[in-house]
Amino acid sequence: MVFQHSSVAFSPADGKIIRFHQTPAPFFAGNHIAVDVFFHLLAVRRIALHILAIFKDGTYYTTTFDLSNRYQGDLLKIEKFDPGKIYTALYYDKAVAAFYVKRFSFDVSDNTPVSFISDSKGSYLVALSDDKHPQIEVTFGGRHEHRDPESIDAEEFIAKKGLQAKGKKTSALDVKSVRFIEPLHKPGDDIMPAESEAENQAGEIDNSDIIDEEPLDLNIDDNQLTLF
Repeated sequence: MVFQHSSVAFSPADGKIIRFHQTPAPFFAGNHIAVDVFFHLLAVRRIALHILAIFKDGTYYTTTFDLSNRYQGDLLKIEKFDPGKIYTALYYDKAVAAFYVKRFSFDVSDNTPVSFISDSKGSYLVALSDDKHPQIEVTFGGRHEHRDPESIDAEEFIAKKGLQAKGKKTSALDVKSVRFIEPLHKPGDDIMPAESEAENQAGEIDNSDIIDEEPLDLNIDDNQLTLF
């Protein structure tokens, strides 16, 4: 079931927010009960739905779903919070002068900023990836700058650990830089589980009357970001 209001549609089942190219059918026209039901379901959904805001300084926080929320700072990305989603972070730890990689999932923080890299002064986030099979390129420096760059399969290199885990050095040698390159494609990626395939077939509907949708717009003003 999708509830539509003006140019916005909200699906209580999966928390998806959709912005349409044009105003859809007048779902609420002259129907105050429909309006009440929509916002009641929206409020109920907000209890379980969280928004994840990740910042370029290596911090993040989660918020409840509220269209008036503002996200201040140098934002890296903002998305619906998924507790099972795995991220891979590359960061530099100034305290030991080394590049680290870590794999983890974010936790609900209830508007409290949390760092997911080293707290040592001078440490910084290099990059963050949510690719399924991320691949890292390590470029050597110092005494080892003559070595060719090395590619690392992040999944094989380090297992997923807790949010506050330090991670693992990308190399014991002198490293000049690290970066994500084209993610790997593994044989199992092309195999769809029978259960998922059946669900997809069962969920097929006639979309001929549905207006094309586009991604959620994010408005940024004076270094503040809001939903809508």
